[in-house]
Amino acid sequence: LAQSVEDAQDELVQMRNDITKRADKAKVQDAKYREMPDIVVKVVCRYRAELFFKISRKTKLSRLFNAWTDRMEKTGGKKGANPPGGDAMNGSVKSDAVPPSGPGVPSLTMQFVFTHNGRTVEADQTPEEAGMEDADEILAVELMDLTEGPGSEDWDDLVEPRRQTLKKNWTDNPREAKRTLAEIFDGVVRERLKEVLRQYELRERHFECVIRSKELEVLLSRARAAEQKQLAEGEKAHAEKRADEIQQLRKDLEDAQNGQTMLIDKLIQCCKEPNAERTQRLFASLREELERKGPRVNKTPADGVVGG
Repeated sequence: LAQSVEDAQDELVQMRNDITKRADKAKVQDAKYREMPDIVVKVVCRYRAELFFKISRKTKLSRLFNAWTDRMEKTGGKKGANPPGGDAMNGSVKSDAVPPSGPGVPSLTMQFVFTHNGRTVEADQTPEEAGMEDADEILAVELMDLTEGPGSEDWDDLVEPRRQTLKKNWTDNPREAKRTLAEIFDGVVRERLKEVLRQYELRERHFECVIRSKELEVLLSRARAAEQKQLAEGEKAHAEKRADEIQQLRKDLEDAQNGQTMLIDKLIQCCKEPNAERTQRLFASLREELERKGPRVNKTPADGVVGG
């Protein structure tokens, strides 16, 4: 809440400052307008003339535009020319002046577009509204009608379209007519045959492309089959090698078991001999130890076979 109050106070201070600045600016403009109620503006037409007009800030610009147009009609709009009365090409526009109007006054034939600082100026605006100051320049551009005038009838005659006449050439000789028809027929047949040949060549080319694509597919399938066959042969050789290793391990295991059995039998025979108690005890302990190790020896090769 405190933050919102501070923001509102800042906005109020900013608005107060803006209002103060606008009031000061308005006071300065009012003082300037009181000191200089009239301004002098320069109206320039590139192909006509340059005139200076004194006008009030509150007067509508339509009076200035009418005065400019009237001066251009009187002098013909040439640079350096003076009106019939001999006055200089400068004037003033009074606020109480009334633009010429009525049935007895001829209509203005010249038309101009007036711009100030790149913006079009309307006739119902005032210099104050348009933002004009003393010694500003107004650019006048004349609008010319190019659709009327002498010589337009000649152009109408030239623009009229003209049709080109075609000459017909008929022959009365039947042989020549027959020959002409035969040539036309031969030309048509020749073009048709050329089109058929082009279509046939295109079809043959398409057929060759199809055959080539089928051959490539067959070659690809053969390559894949050869690759799979090679992989299968490799796996088969690996399996045979593993089987040989397993057979060798089984054979070694059987030999070890047979040797162990023979050793145990010999030890038992030695133990059965008389007057050999010490030998019997020694061999009995050895037999027990071998019997304890026997199952472990049998289990180890079996695990090796399963793992292989």
